[in-house]
Amino acid sequence: MKEYKGIANGCVTLDDNSVIIKSAFIKESCLFSDILSVELVEPIKLNNGYLTVRTHAHNSSPHQIFFRSKHKEEFAELYSILSNCISDQNKNVVNNNRDDTIINGVSVNMTEIIEVYTANNSKGIDKLIEDTGISRWKAVSILNNAFNTMPSEEKAQIKESVKHDRKTEAARKKEEQKTKSEEAKKIIREKPKSKKIRKAEIMATEYKNKCNVCGAVYCYTLGDLDRNTKLAKQAAWQSLGAVVSFFDDWAASATYSGNAANATNRVVDYSKCPNCNSSDIRVLTESEWIEEIQKPSVSPESKSPSSTADELLKLKQLVDSDIITQEEFNAMKRKLIEM
Repeated sequence: MKEYKGIANGCVTLDDNSVIIKSAFIKESCLFSDILSVELVEPIKLNNGYLTVRTHAHNSSPHQIFFRSKHKEEFAELYSILSNCISDQNKNVVNNNRDDTIINGVSVNMTEIIEVYTANNSKGIDKLIEDTGISRWKAVSILNNAFNTMPSEEKAQIKESVKHDRKTEAARKKEEQKTKSEEAKKIIREKPKSKKIRKAEIMATEYKNKCNVCGAVYCYTLGDLDRNTKLAKQAAWQSLGAVVSFFDDWAASATYSGNAANATNRVVDYSKCPNCNSSDIRVLTESEWIEEIQKPSVSPESKSPSSTADELLKLKQLVDSDIITQEEFNAMKRKLIEM
């Protein structure tokens, strides 16, 4: 009879045909043939090592005996003895039970969940909670224990699979970005003009949308989006100036704050309808856009003074939002009044 002592009263006692395992508050006496798997993690620097032993009685919740560096050789010897006692049949029992584990009365595939957990800890925990309905701290405890007690070969395979999936996704995104870049370069190469003309043409690229709520159609250009970006940067710098000068010069700080607010108010959210402020927007093709703008307008006879006032109010809102210029507003206003 030989005893291998760890810390926290953990120990393993070997007899001729039996093993007595004591870990934390669990004590089990079993035969060598009852051992399903053994895994040894050696101590590193300030971290203790531990020996994980799975038996028929404790497969889903294996024994863990922690030990210090000075007992490293003893537990390496114990690991070698117990590993030689594991039969191929018992190894299959471990793999099968991991694929079908009962948690909170629900059968779950722990191998699949551990793969998700390895790729993204939060998603793995959320998936286990969704499948079993257990609390978050318990899900974290189960996954940590399952991952730490997994055989090293299987753990390496899962990590390699996750690494491969990440590389594949990164390569796909890189290829997609490369394709978009080549398409943009091709458009520019087709018209060998000066840089200013090419930039002006690109900035004039139109995006035509229709609101699915009120039916309004509107368009904006890449230049409008570029203007929004510049205004946002201007607002950020003005805000920074307001903070820096707050304690030294209140007047300057107030000026900076006013400029930041002005720049922020001039930013137009083109993802929303300028008429009803709805986000339910559909992108129109060129043919759909032509069809929309060629739709017959309301006849002058049916147009009441109140509807004319409403149209003018809408046009004023478009001017305030910088969607149309003041000159365009004046021209449209004259047309409405003449009608």
